[in-house]
Amino acid sequence: MGTLRFALGESTKNISIQVVNDVYMEGGSEVFSIALSNAVGAELGSPNTATITINDADNGTESNPIESDAFFIRQLYIDFLGREPEPGAVNNWLAILNHCSTPTDCDRNAVAMGFVRSAEFRDRGYFVYRFFSASLGRITTYGEFIPDMAKVSGFLSDSDLEVNKEAYTGEFMNRQEFKSLYDSTLNNPTAFLDKLLATAGLANHPRRAEWIAGLTNNTLTRNQVLRQFVESAEVMTKYYDEAFIVMNYFGFLRRNPDAAYLTWIEIFNRTKDDKVIINGFLGSAEYRFRFGR
Repeated sequence: MGTLRFALGESTKNISIQVVNDVYMEGGSEVFSIALSNAVGAELGSPNTATITINDADNGTESNPIESDAFFIRQLYIDFLGREPEPGAVNNWLAILNHCSTPTDCDRNAVAMGFVRSAEFRDRGYFVYRFFSASLGRITTYGEFIPDMAKVSGFLSDSDLEVNKEAYTGEFMNRQEFKSLYDSTLNNPTAFLDKLLATAGLANHPRRAEWIAGLTNNTLTRNQVLRQFVESAEVMTKYYDEAFIVMNYFGFLRRNPDAAYLTWIEIFNRTKDDKVIINGFLGSAEYRFRFGR
């Protein structure tokens, strides 16, 4: 679900769980539980668990809810930003869909692209994505990405987002996969940078000498260097096309890419047309079947 941070004296926090009302008949109520765990610097009080029940009110005759523009827009918020829309946001997007003179500039593809290309998604979803590709040398999985994105998503102030990004960087570096790759370089700044840059295929990164000097002089930490590297223009450019395709799988289909991923990469490399890709996913039967027939 994510991480809750309690300030001194705080005893309660709110969390948001998005429930998508599809029209499939589940044959009764669905029940799941959530729990607080892995407390750091504190002890868990009671209660620390909750049970959520989703009542199935469908009769099997309803139309697919994705046909509703309001439903579609809310779903984009959930799928790409990991949160509910802010007040008035759905109506603002509906106004774009319903009042335009050039349909291709304000159809569903254009609205969806507004989310995929948004600064919020770039600064959060794409931020998380690059840690895997740039430092581990592999594409993240859907199962890894969703809980990781939750750590930097939601209604956050700039300062809260910064705190969460710093915490995420440190947590990522403490994972066993990262430690297995880089712990042998703990006392060797040059080896650390060269291993990191080689993993990303950016051995000639223009800031290599700067980062080595910072680590050697103790003016930079490994956490700071990793984050600066992941947020550098060179890394952002290198992985952008790859991430764009993968994010379409994660967002619209809610799963890992399949063999067709390479075909989508080829199409995107050839056309550089975002709408062609987004239309392919939005128009797919698999996307529609998430919500109904």
